[in-house]
Amino acid sequence: MTQLQITLDEQLLHQLFLGNSKESGMNILLETILNQVFKSTGRRAGERRKVRTQ
Repeated sequence: MTQLQITLDEQLLHQLFLGNSKESGMNILLETILNQVFKSTGRRAGERRKVRTQ
């Protein structure tokens, strides 16, 4: 199981609770999480997994 450690700064927390800005806190949080997931798997966003054929 992979564990991720995400640091939330004061500005991001503020945006998460208000949720009325152009770039909402939820978008920033999800982007941060997805970037770390892709980084841990060594893949890029939109990249398809290669399937082995025998």
